[in-house]
Amino acid sequence: MQRVLRTLSVAGPVFLLLLGLPAAVRGQFNFTTNDGAITITGYTGSGGAVMIPGMTNDLPVTRIGIFAFYGSTSLTSITVPGSVTNVGDWAFSSCTSLTEISVDELNSVYGSVDGVLFNKSTNMLIQFPGGKTGNYAVPDSVTSIKDSAFWFSSLASVTIGNSVTSIPDHTFYNCGSLTNVTIASNVTSVGNSAFAYCYSLTTISVEALNPVYCSVDGVLFNKSTNTLIQCPQGKAGCYTIPDGILCIGADALSYCTGLDRVIVPNSVTNIGDWAFRCCSSLTNVVIGTNVSSIGDEAFSYCNNLISLTIPSSVTNIGDWAFSYCPDLMSIYFLGNAPTVGSDACYKTTNAVIYYLPGTTDWEAWFGSRPTALWSPLIQTGDASFGLRTNQFGFNITWASSMTIVVEACTDLAYPIWSPLQTNTLTSDSLFFTDPQWTDHPARFYRVRWP
Repeated sequence: MQRVLRTLSVAGPVFLLLLGLPAAVRGQFNFTTNDGAITITGYTGSGGAVMIPGMTNDLPVTRIGIFAFYGSTSLTSITVPGSVTNVGDWAFSSCTSLTEISVDELNSVYGSVDGVLFNKSTNMLIQFPGGKTGNYAVPDSVTSIKDSAFWFSSLASVTIGNSVTSIPDHTFYNCGSLTNVTIASNVTSVGNSAFAYCYSLTTISVEALNPVYCSVDGVLFNKSTNTLIQCPQGKAGCYTIPDGILCIGADALSYCTGLDRVIVPNSVTNIGDWAFRCCSSLTNVVIGTNVSSIGDEAFSYCNNLISLTIPSSVTNIGDWAFSYCPDLMSIYFLGNAPTVGSDACYKTTNAVIYYLPGTTDWEAWFGSRPTALWSPLIQTGDASFGLRTNQFGFNITWASSMTIVVEACTDLAYPIWSPLQTNTLTSDSLFFTDPQWTDHPARFYRVRWP
């Protein structure tokens, strides 16, 4: 007879140590008893191959609770008995050595195919073992995937089956080895952050017959390619969003830690919530001239972002839009002050908000940061400054389409400033040269706007 050493408390948790069983069966569990049945709530054993008992204390084990085996990194396989009728969310998530989940054939609710946990009819994929590697094709019998099914898995690639219609929120959360996902033609819904923390993911492919989604250069868009849904987080370098895109969706480029530059085309009108969150290598973003709204936390946690230029088309900025950006020094606004949410620059303690002459509604503070007038600036520290082919010159930086006047005088003690040149910038910089600088013993320059 099986010998059981236990302490029992009907109302609270119980610690159970199974003795006298084969090595694959021994394990330590925390559990509770309710209505004459056992719920496994935790595992504290040494790992390896573990069999969950069907009975203990003369009571059936019917439930595996939420997070019961979560993070048990030493587990290599687990067997679910026939008595279990409920497996809680994330019960086997983050078990990074787990390669097989087996189910007793007498179980009426659950089944296992190739070590993957399904419901009995195999139309719902419940849990993919975290330590199972290689390529995986979701069977065509599967119509739904549980939202935690692939958390922390070691897959290299996955193909979503032809019967699946939805990829829930955070389905592939933290699949660090995942490089490629293929979405079948019947998937009509991809949830928020479905591929969050998939830092090796470089390609999301979509079958051509899919009526809702498509893929361009491995990036996921809606079928009409006017909304960017998901940029793979393994994409690196500079990414130019295709022209014609109207909206950058929520979380679309978040956690793309390899991107250092993004160019947003003029067609885009909306940058969604969390769109660039945690793009930790991003140093430069060119925002198109028709963006009207920047969502909540759109640029939060962009640790290497130094400056941003906000076009005059922007009328609304969400909560915490530029928060936790420690290196962000300057945010340049080309238009009137937009509506701004709470703490737009929370913990972005070095930023100054610059606005152009002639724009309106600016106050001393904006988004919890001080404001200052944005004036044209002579660049004295770059290679343009100084003599060039017998002419003295320098770059002037400011905002495109602004008009500047370059003036000169010969005596700062008694300055009489004379205009030398008036120009309207066609970009954000202008190179000025003075061919007459040698006609004067001294020459001083300044720039102003009319």
